[in-house]
Amino acid sequence: MKSQFTFSLSVLLVLLLATTVHAENNVSVGIVIDGPVQQAGWSPQLFKNELLTLAKGEVEIRFPESKQLDGGWTGDNIKAAFEQLQNDPDVDMVLTLGYVSSSVAVLYKPLQKPTFAPFVLDAELLGLPANAITSGINNLNYLSGEADFTRSLTTFRNVIEYNNIVVLIDQTSYETLTEAIERARQVAAKAGINLAFVLQTKQNEDLAAKLPANTDAV
Repeated sequence: MKSQFTFSLSVLLVLLLATTVHAENNVSVGIVIDGPVQQAGWSPQLFKNELLTLAKGEVEIRFPESKQLDGGWTGDNIKAAFEQLQNDPDVDMVLTLGYVSSSVAVLYKPLQKPTFAPFVLDAELLGLPANAITSGINNLNYLSGEADFTRSLTTFRNVIEYNNIVVLIDQTSYETLTEAIERARQVAAKAGINLAFVLQTKQNEDLAAKLPANTDAV
């Protein structure tokens, strides 16, 4: 799975870079991250290294420090950072390194810069074709995870009968991905399922205590 992801990332980055090459043969890349990254073994630098490796001998890649923006784990800040890079005349390409920022990229219209969103969790909920060759959106390339909300609801119901299900979700994602949330509600309603969301608003929060009394499944 890791090698497949790396291969797909490489192919899409090459395609994206091909659209951003200037006459002076250099590309300025702006990056948005959802918030400070603490996960061991992963960092924005890994993606920078991938780009530099792919472009070696072909084009000069620059990552200006002022174009590396941190959304601070809030939806408004992530949106503002993304929009800032989209409208920055000194940025040639935008890379979103997070699930929220990648979703913001998908929903932002129109995209002013070639944009690569490698962390799209559920393409269908965001209105994207999961297995198409292109995104169907000008200036957008993306990678989608294997999450499939519709399939998950069906599979879960084959295991246990339920009518009221709760999705645990962080507050930033819930407040930012309103279109995806609405599609999820419609999918559930069509299947005769009552869908509710319980929001995580802080670290180490007891989410079980926030579950509605009629919850059948989580």
